[in-house]
Amino acid sequence: MGKLPQNHSRTRQYSLNQESLTPGLEQWLQQLDHNPEALELRLSALHSTRLGIYFESLWQFYLEQQHQLVAHNLQINEAGRTLGEIDFLYRSGSNVCSPSNASKNKRPLIHAEAAVKFYLGCPNTYASLSSDEFNWHAWIGPNAKDRLSLKMRHMLDRQLTLSGQASARAKINNILGDHEIINNLQPEAILRGRFFYPFDQHMPSPSFANSNHLRGYWCYQNQLETFIDSQTSANQTKWLALERQDWFAEVETEDDTLLLDNEELIRFCLQGDHAIPRIVALMECQPEKAYWKEVLRCFVIPNHWPG
Repeated sequence: MGKLPQNHSRTRQYSLNQESLTPGLEQWLQQLDHNPEALELRLSALHSTRLGIYFESLWQFYLEQQHQLVAHNLQINEAGRTLGEIDFLYRSGSNVCSPSNASKNKRPLIHAEAAVKFYLGCPNTYASLSSDEFNWHAWIGPNAKDRLSLKMRHMLDRQLTLSGQASARAKINNILGDHEIINNLQPEAILRGRFFYPFDQHMPSPSFANSNHLRGYWCYQNQLETFIDSQTSANQTKWLALERQDWFAEVETEDDTLLLDNEELIRFCLQGDHAIPRIVALMECQPEKAYWKEVLRCFVIPNHWPG
């Protein structure tokens, strides 16, 4: 598990959740693929289309199924005012085989804040940064008001410090019961998403990013033809415009009526409201299996971004 920079106003060291795929977890995911009804029922009950809410629901389901979840969206109040909300309290380490309370209480307690983000690297911004800001300021959301630096500052300075406050500790101890007092409550960031790199310039990865993080490219609308030309391939390829619910994982499809050729892609990205960023995936035909598989994706951004 990686480490994020320490907050110097406190003595807490933050963990970065980088959970690996163990054989047990892989087996559980395969079983979920074959019997997804419980997860589908959970997701169908959501009253929001926001990706962040969807992402939190996936993590809540996972932690419940692994018998790790202690509390979710735990509101912390003090003197009649709300200090904040803890996304997750959970026990580290899966305990699917023996989910008894006795075995649960032996595992360390984690305070986790969860977020899914999609940031684009802006080289011109990076060049102007001072070294003490890492390079987070150079990673900007499709909505230019959102930056990795702002998100990390909010997460490290506000969200993950909440469980260190006395009112939060008292409420957590009340949940745990008299048999247990918090000793080493570990703050952890669950950060997922994708970083998009400029297709025509080199740019270093964000500081502390997982070396295996999901990647993509980005281009301006007026660079789209140049970007398409740069992706020549001997294999048969087409493009797929991704809906928001498809932003998380790589996509596959057997329905080639959804696919666009180069000219259709250009018309799609330039039609209507030019202020709308769009994510598209380059799909490669897999003739032996009669389906199309994603090989890369790209954010097509309005020409005025991030201005």
